[in-house]
Amino acid sequence: MPNQIPRRVIWAVVATGLLSFSGVVVETAMNITYPTLTQTYQLPLSTIQWLTTGYMLVVAILVPISAFLNRRFAMRTLFTVANLSFLAGLILAASAANFWWLFLGRLIQGAGAGIALPLMFNIILTNVPKQKLGLMMGLGTMVTAIAPAIGPTFGGFMLTHGSWRLIFLPLLPLVVLSLLVGSWAINFAHHKSAQLFDWLGFLWLSLGFSGLLLGFSLTGQLGWLAIPVIISFVVAIISLGIFVRHSLHFQHPLIDLHVFMQRRFSQHVLAYLLLNMTPLGMSLLIPTIIQEIDHQSALLAGLTSLPGAIIGAALAPLSGALLDRLGPRRPILWGISSTFIALAFLVIAHNQLTMPVLTGLYFFVMLGLGLAFGNLMTNGINQLDTGLAATGNAVFTTTMQLSGGLGTSITASLIDSGSTISIGVWHALITLALFAFISGSIAWRATSAK
Repeated sequence: MPNQIPRRVIWAVVATGLLSFSGVVVETAMNITYPTLTQTYQLPLSTIQWLTTGYMLVVAILVPISAFLNRRFAMRTLFTVANLSFLAGLILAASAANFWWLFLGRLIQGAGAGIALPLMFNIILTNVPKQKLGLMMGLGTMVTAIAPAIGPTFGGFMLTHGSWRLIFLPLLPLVVLSLLVGSWAINFAHHKSAQLFDWLGFLWLSLGFSGLLLGFSLTGQLGWLAIPVIISFVVAIISLGIFVRHSLHFQHPLIDLHVFMQRRFSQHVLAYLLLNMTPLGMSLLIPTIIQEIDHQSALLAGLTSLPGAIIGAALAPLSGALLDRLGPRRPILWGISSTFIALAFLVIAHNQLTMPVLTGLYFFVMLGLGLAFGNLMTNGINQLDTGLAATGNAVFTTTMQLSGGLGTSITASLIDSGSTISIGVWHALITLALFAFISGSIAWRATSAK
């Protein structure tokens, strides 16, 4: 039947989905371990958080080149490289003798995840009948939405009943299963291009992203006016400026920046960037509050975030239906408003953040994110011509990873820079609330009647 999804395509999505799922689970589970790792390695939180920031930096750098990789290499080759990279990273991290080996393992995991996530959606977009495309894209999105609901609780359970190393080991059979299924199912013919890789663009983009994340990371230890911090931001600004100039004049750039000439698209991207700092920032704040301030277990820290993460995941495929029925403006603004109001109450109640209070307010933070995230991305891409949709998708996926890394770096630096942990947490909550407010203001303009 013409509208039937081929069996191999379904299993290919399952295989890449398992790998992407594993990447997001370990990413969110690691945040629970930070209070323990700061004591184990006698390092500040702003250094430990690079286990997530470094991971997301690698993913953010690889996602923009996913379109080039898909044109240049067979899907099975990309999948095999991604899977074996992630597998090697898991083994290295689980057996790490010191922090830097653990950090290297996380970077290698990021390389695998950075290839796997866009590959999953590329398989769907190129092999699923148009009549079933929405269903499969929704299911693909669910993979990355469910994993954060499981990650913190999974990490807390492993840390409470064993060691942080156990976070990596249960994922090994899952990744091996993914490799076996994908090796059989991913065998799709496609035209390979001989287009040259934009090495200069890749270099300048990598330097720019690295400088931004390093600068924010160092502020917690050194302060905003320290020479290394200033140098990091200067390198970032210059590198990104050169990247923009290069991309606008290069025939086949990593990212076609002409999409940003569409004002409403740019507004959606900026609102998305600011809002996406919240989930990664909160995933760092919650274990800090529960473990360092309330002196409760890592498992309780994971359970605190579980209801909110579940509602965020559940709304991911449903929020698109609201957009179809009500248009983009109301679900986006309802979502950002819910997130901002909940963050504002967290700021007000920062001295009385018991587990029930934190659980309840975080539920409404994630309720809002579940309503707004997917719709910001969908409506932003809808502002572009059909031929630029793939570029718009790459921009949003890159923004998701970069803003997540920035959210982690900024939150960690604010916690470290406070005179006490409690004061640092309060400053971080104020900052995330401010980001949500600005995001809502931008989204208000972006979704207004033309």
